[in-house]
Amino acid sequence: MCGYFAKAVVCESGHLVTSNAESEKGPVTPYCMTCGKKIIDKCQHCGQDIPGEEFAETNGLEITYDGMGTTSGPLHESLGFRGVPKYCPSCGKPYPWTQSAIEAALDYIDTLIVLDTSERHDMKKALDNIVADSPKSAPAARRLVQLSRKAGKEALKFFQQVLAGVVCEAAKREMWG
Repeated sequence: MCGYFAKAVVCESGHLVTSNAESEKGPVTPYCMTCGKKIIDKCQHCGQDIPGEEFAETNGLEITYDGMGTTSGPLHESLGFRGVPKYCPSCGKPYPWTQSAIEAALDYIDTLIVLDTSERHDMKKALDNIVADSPKSAPAARRLVQLSRKAGKEALKFFQQVLAGVVCEAAKREMWG
């Protein structure tokens, strides 16, 4: 069985425009209607399409008419959309919405003067491990929560607002239940 991902269209802030650009009836607007940021459909580092809705080949034949004649090919069934990706699967670099959230969190950590330099460094290190899912994600999230509590309740609230869309599931469970 062969499958593929349709091309997703997302704004630079991570707002999904469509998970299947091929199914759109007309052109997509150049800017996001939610935040005004530029709309993209390719990785800005390698040019690969942003993966959207996933399709799998099924046992069947699809016949289509393209205006010049009929063509046939394998029938594909939607497996759904997994959500806006954080990293490009082709080059491994973060998409703009992921990079922006990380940068905002790093800048915020620098303002937490109630924490000493070593604790702020630990927070930044923890941040690296909560975005990409790994065995280090849950312990890093616990450390970030611990230091956020020391910094004040506003710190954890800030991280929840800024990072909610980019942290991995294990970190979400640790940080926000």
